[in-house]
Amino acid sequence: MTDRLRFVRAIEAFGMIHKVSDLYGLATVTCCASLIRYLVDQSSGIFDCWFLQLSGDPEQLELMEKLLQSTELSDIPKRLISSREASRIIGRQPKLLLIYGDCLNVLSVRKMFACVFYPDFEQSLKVIVFHQCTIGKVLTRFNLVFATAKLFNVVYIRTDHFEVNFSLHYREEFHGWHSQVNFDSLFVDQTADLNGNVVHISFTTLSLDSALSSRKGVFHGRLLEWILGTIDHVNGSCELHRIVCIDEYDQDCSRRQHMMDDTTPFDFSLEMVTNSLVEAQFLDSAIPDQFLVAAPRGRQLLVYELFFISFQPPVWILLITFVLAGCLLMSIFPNMFQNDLILLPLCGFERQTLNQVSQLEKLIILPTIITTFILTSAYESKIIAFMTSFPTVSSPRSFDDLLQAGITIQVDVNNSYGVAGDPRFGQVFKYAPFATKKVDLTNKRLGYSGVSGEIQYLVNHPKALETSTMHSQLVILDQFSLGIFIPFYFVGRRNPLRERFRQTEQIFFEAGLLDFWTLNFLHNSFGIDHVIRVSTTEVSSVNILGIDKLGPVCIMFIIGCGLATLVFVV
Repeated sequence: MTDRLRFVRAIEAFGMIHKVSDLYGLATVTCCASLIRYLVDQSSGIFDCWFLQLSGDPEQLELMEKLLQSTELSDIPKRLISSREASRIIGRQPKLLLIYGDCLNVLSVRKMFACVFYPDFEQSLKVIVFHQCTIGKVLTRFNLVFATAKLFNVVYIRTDHFEVNFSLHYREEFHGWHSQVNFDSLFVDQTADLNGNVVHISFTTLSLDSALSSRKGVFHGRLLEWILGTIDHVNGSCELHRIVCIDEYDQDCSRRQHMMDDTTPFDFSLEMVTNSLVEAQFLDSAIPDQFLVAAPRGRQLLVYELFFISFQPPVWILLITFVLAGCLLMSIFPNMFQNDLILLPLCGFERQTLNQVSQLEKLIILPTIITTFILTSAYESKIIAFMTSFPTVSSPRSFDDLLQAGITIQVDVNNSYGVAGDPRFGQVFKYAPFATKKVDLTNKRLGYSGVSGEIQYLVNHPKALETSTMHSQLVILDQFSLGIFIPFYFVGRRNPLRERFRQTEQIFFEAGLLDFWTLNFLHNSFGIDHVIRVSTTEVSSVNILGIDKLGPVCIMFIIGCGLATLVFVV
């Protein structure tokens, strides 16, 4: 074979290679454009598509230009970024990031890591990486970069030999196609199967929402049931970490609640945060909560008080006016009346029969007798009814009731609930360090405030049970609360389970499971203690009429004897 023939065949082979390369490039552009259009149709809102060029290969540059100029993507917002924008805060989040990488260049891989790790991308970002690498250690290096950045929705497209691959992170598997691609199978939900991977959960306080240690075991709270149910549904395992803190408001305690070590965060923290300014590492709950106020329940009235509440003040004023008027008339006109104007209507004592008295005395005494008879009959019925079922003072229901009853609420954070801005609030809410840990049920002038779970836990606690009435000593104010807030929970940066936690919370709430778990938690944790408290308490004698209840009768007897002596003897 002559040199001229060899040269001609080499030129022909080189042309065939370019034709094959052009064919693969056309397939890549067509496939990618169709995939982007498919993602746009499946998503809502603005679909921003960002392009990042890290490779100096002319074919990669040509491929990017064809995609940018594609008529199929003409209505999609596109942005071309560089590695210099890696540290910037992102204003409007993109839905798709296209990266043209060079797996053989170490500097290019480092730039890729900086571009996907440091920017404030969301965990739902979809990434398409164009490369010319073979499946193996080189492509695995790419995948390690995105796994470290916690971006798992990544698809790899090989441009020199058309091939599409993606990784199942939790199963450590690679899947790919060499021909027609099914778009539904590309960006799969990585959290659908955790393949037994451990989810680390931290909690500090043993509350209604987290867990409660007991002699019978550990009862799961509402939040813990929600998280455990979600993890179990996706074939994961759970590991609980209790963080012991002396001061929960200490900055070091907050760091320990969120971080397992210096670099690894927990996957979920059961400690709720109510601050409005939170970072992207927190999950906002779909269920609003509110700050509630609990105050001492209205007490039972004393026996002495029963004799005065039977009539309202105007009636007592009328009776006193009758008595004073009768005394005044008898003192001014001692010879005009033959009967006592007070004793005759009140107890029927008469000195002279009514048919033998003057007409004026009849006009005064007869209406007085009728009025006194009606009032005494009603009074006797009231007293008997009260002795049968003792009434109570009205329980506070509003903020004005707290002011009138002189009830104060201690808060552990200064200026909480607008204390400094409203003088009326300042009369009720008092600043006291570690106030949330102080509970004194014997103090009937002390109320409590907190989130709904804490207040319900306190009100339903067996120690708050009043065995005489079988009701809690505390009552939640139904006409006053301290406002509604959105709970936040720490989930870490780019936690892939964030959206799944949000979905399951809504599902469990709509199904009524969150309320069910709350009641179940109260029954399991307080049921035995409730029975013990009731069984060890002596039978109450509050509603049993004893000699101590007859004190007012004895007092009235002494007063009657004194008046009789004054009238008949003196």
